[in-house]
Amino acid sequence: MKWWIAGIICGLSLLMMGAQAQTAAAMTLDADGVNAVNTAPPGVSLDGMFTMGDGDNFTKIIDSKTVPKSIALITRDSTDSRDVQSGAVWSTATWSPQNKNPLETPRMDNRFNLMQDENISLWLYFGNKHAAAAEGMAFVFQNEGSDVVGSGYQSLGVWGNDRNALNGTIAFSAVQKSWALEFDTHPNISTIPGAGDGFDTDGVVRDGMHIASGYPADKSSYTNHGEYSSVNHVQPKRVADMADGQWHHLGLHWNVEHKTMSYVFNDRDPKTNEPRTSMDIVADTIPIDLDELGVSAAQKYAYWGVTGSTGNGKVSENGLVVVDGADSLGRIDAHAKLLDSHNREISAGTTISPGEKVTYQYTFDYDTKNSRSEVKPLNMTIPLPAQLQWLSGGVSYNGDSISEPFTQAELAQPEIKKTWQKNMNQDNSKVTVSVTGVAPKVSHKTLVSDTDSFFYGTSFQTKLPLPSYYIRGDVALKLANLGASTYQLAHNDTATIKGRLTNNGEAFTSDELADYKLVAKIDGKPVSMAELAGTQVAGEPSGTFQLTVKPSQLVEGENTLTLQATDQAGQLTSNKVTIQLVRAPGSVYFTQLPKDATFRKTRLTGGVLQIKRNNGWQLGVRDDRAVGQSWRVDVALEQPFINSKSGAQLRGNLLFSQKSTRASNRSRAIVDANGVPVVPKHVTQVPDEETDIAGQWDDQSGPSLEVAGDAVAGDYAGQLVWKLIDAP
Repeated sequence: MKWWIAGIICGLSLLMMGAQAQTAAAMTLDADGVNAVNTAPPGVSLDGMFTMGDGDNFTKIIDSKTVPKSIALITRDSTDSRDVQSGAVWSTATWSPQNKNPLETPRMDNRFNLMQDENISLWLYFGNKHAAAAEGMAFVFQNEGSDVVGSGYQSLGVWGNDRNALNGTIAFSAVQKSWALEFDTHPNISTIPGAGDGFDTDGVVRDGMHIASGYPADKSSYTNHGEYSSVNHVQPKRVADMADGQWHHLGLHWNVEHKTMSYVFNDRDPKTNEPRTSMDIVADTIPIDLDELGVSAAQKYAYWGVTGSTGNGKVSENGLVVVDGADSLGRIDAHAKLLDSHNREISAGTTISPGEKVTYQYTFDYDTKNSRSEVKPLNMTIPLPAQLQWLSGGVSYNGDSISEPFTQAELAQPEIKKTWQKNMNQDNSKVTVSVTGVAPKVSHKTLVSDTDSFFYGTSFQTKLPLPSYYIRGDVALKLANLGASTYQLAHNDTATIKGRLTNNGEAFTSDELADYKLVAKIDGKPVSMAELAGTQVAGEPSGTFQLTVKPSQLVEGENTLTLQATDQAGQLTSNKVTIQLVRAPGSVYFTQLPKDATFRKTRLTGGVLQIKRNNGWQLGVRDDRAVGQSWRVDVALEQPFINSKSGAQLRGNLLFSQKSTRASNRSRAIVDANGVPVVPKHVTQVPDEETDIAGQWDDQSGPSLEVAGDAVAGDYAGQLVWKLIDAP
């Protein structure tokens, strides 16, 4: 990840020079001011990198909850009518005591180089007074020096003072050689003579809070209306409520090729620092005339900072600034990794084994090409998750071994809080902070929580997160069979197997079970859980499972089902459970027999008649033996057809005709007590084959009745015997 380096220094009052931090309590901030401090995003320490300079500057530096001296309180909300405030913080450059020549290269330089692309990232807070807020703040480039501050009221600490001033003199009271990007929370639209409250009477800006730009020291930036003056705002844009009690992010990018400043306002979430996509984002690109700043190839730098102002106690707000980063001091690339004992990276959600060593590694690379100043040693706050036993750690430079080890007392604390000892510069461009712990034996899968480590100093700050992971429990996988050890199964029976996996008898949690799997084999051949319809049993202790073994998965006779549990990596295994499944041999049998076997009612004519059968004849055979087995079916007339009233035997014959596509090939047999073939021979083609014999008969095949010409009318009944023969 890439971060920029920056800082801010603020003065305290007319009587104090330089920067001095104060706590929020000492400042007696109101409730909104306390909220601003408590919710402030992390920022760089402002001590030493910025200055407030001289003059009537109300700005103070205060501590945030995470980084000391990292918040600039530009203005504060006040009910005192005497508090007409104006504040400013400016970047600065420091020359060595031996060389105070400003033409020489400074030892530390936080000015903005307008001859190259650069970036700045800020957080701004405008109070919580909504439409009643006043007056706002401005981001400013200027070359008047690092000790200037503009007037109060509508000037925002950078524009000129127009109280009773002619148009030609307003610009002289502004910050000279400056360009301002204003964030105005109070439209000044009064036209009362001498009120000094009419800067926002033009165009878009009169309608509410806005962002706009301009050159405060340029006379053409103002229009005189006789009794009042207004500002000629450049590229004004309306913006949603800035004074909403929330921090607002501002990203700035200077493009040297096109001489433009691009800004994006409200682009990040103050709680997570993640990008936002809300409708209240405001962005624009504005050209800047470098001549207005006195910048050239020979003098390529400008001071940069934030100014702000309020009116009297009735028109004020809390205005605060946190510097997120800036290129004016160069770039540091900061990275964090979790490494195991083999120097492999541990990703989020990984499960490691007890005894595994884990190193939390934080690396900082100083950009030797673009940095213009040293980076002072950073303060570190590194959480040490209690789930590990911490062994060693410390700070190393330029890839060497650790030269600043952490003590055992430090490693015994919930977090490491200390400062490394050396500056980052051209000769010392890489710093590595590492701390190593070992995963202890645990009885259950244990979560090692994620961490956020903070590193901050006078010119750099970052939060480096590392993910959570798990320690595998010191597990003894125990697999139990909750059913019989031997199952006697009919040929087409399924077997339902029930078992339970525990940690040596103690139930796993559902999350822990995800780390293990069940391996099944039938007679040594692996069978997947999907094939066995493996499921967890609801209402039973965690780890209780059920499997279904289908007949098609078994051979006739004895089958051995083997079950064993293992972790996902196959390194940890349970005991084996063996279950015998004895499948009975298959058979061939009738599935259907005629239940309503009748012939059509027919009127006798005195001649020979062929009487067809009624619907309802059913005849089917199932063969669940092996493929290739054969069978046949015969039918015999067990009892001849007898008249139910007279007891006389029917004059005629029962016939059976084989089906054929050609009439000449049809065979017609008289059914008698000896029987005739219905299916002469059938060879089973597929497993569990079922044959619908009656369904294959048509009008010309199957049973029929032949009646002689001298037959006597009446109802006749006979008895047929169907024979299924398991033989070729």
